[in-house]
Amino acid sequence: HVSFTAEPGTTLAIVGPTGSGKSTIVKLIERFYDPTEGSVTLDGADLRALSQADLRACFGYVPQKAFLFEGTVESNIAYGDESADEAAIRGALEVACALDFVEAREGGLSAPIAQGGDNVSGGQRQRLSMARALVRRPRAYLFDDCFSALDYATDARVRAALPAWAAGSTVILVAQRISTVLAADRIVVLDEGRVAGVGTHAELMESCPEYREIALSQLSEEELVEAYIFLILVFFSGAGQTFLVLEVWALVMDVTDYQELLSGRREEGTAYSVYSFVRKLGQTAAGSGASAILGVIGYKGTQAFQDEAVLSKLYDAATIIPAVLLILMFILMKFCYKLTKGEVEKLHEKLYSDK
Repeated sequence: HVSFTAEPGTTLAIVGPTGSGKSTIVKLIERFYDPTEGSVTLDGADLRALSQADLRACFGYVPQKAFLFEGTVESNIAYGDESADEAAIRGALEVACALDFVEAREGGLSAPIAQGGDNVSGGQRQRLSMARALVRRPRAYLFDDCFSALDYATDARVRAALPAWAAGSTVILVAQRISTVLAADRIVVLDEGRVAGVGTHAELMESCPEYREIALSQLSEEELVEAYIFLILVFFSGAGQTFLVLEVWALVMDVTDYQELLSGRREEGTAYSVYSFVRKLGQTAAGSGASAILGVIGYKGTQAFQDEAVLSKLYDAATIIPAVLLILMFILMKFCYKLTKGEVEKLHEKLYSDK
């Protein structure tokens, strides 16, 4: 026996082990087949009393296995809403995290799509399928375990963008990953065709053994991934930042040395110091470039493992910090160059006149 209500404007997630009936519920809502007992209702009316055309006009459906039609990117998205203009299509693609790779393809929205979407990757095919449902702006969205085809980073970005786009619509989300359903208003847990629990993530962790077992098995794996991410982030981004700070510090110390030479407090080692100054400028530029590259590697190399929005902010910071330090370094170099240009030229003249 399965009984629950998806309230308007809320997100209801359905989780459970394989074969528990998650996708069956979505297919019953879409009337791919009708229940042998009981009923599925919309606003209190039995779905069997509605025409399939009227019923399915209420839904934006994304199946487990995405399917695209022969044509273009634009024609496939517009299949969800033939009246959609380019702005609406681009908006749906952006929410589905598909706009970047679409624009990167030759032709953009006019890029050809083969029958079944065989000329795009599985993840790209799924995101285009999502965009086709999103552009409809229906009363309810039905996502049938379609997020499992996305990497953690894309999953997190789509979930972050979806609430604003789907405001006012009901979202029914079937998922395998617990991380995908954490923010749902209500989670229905299925087990062998029955409802084992209904509630929020926190409530189910306390009251539903079936949900807690699934959550703990997945979260333990995710925690290991996060630890791995952290180590990579520290090594690449942290090493790059440390390298940059040391180079800037060395440059400041050299500038101090030159100021002592120019003021007459030091007279020995002038030739070596001028050479050291030029050499240090080159080393600092190389070190700064290396630190920026390491910061980007630390971000890009771990982006595929990202699964939470908060991690996204940490990764962004790991890229931004070296970039800010790099800009400050160049400002300092420019200032030092202006400060010492004339004096270094005088030192060179003095060296040549002494010879």
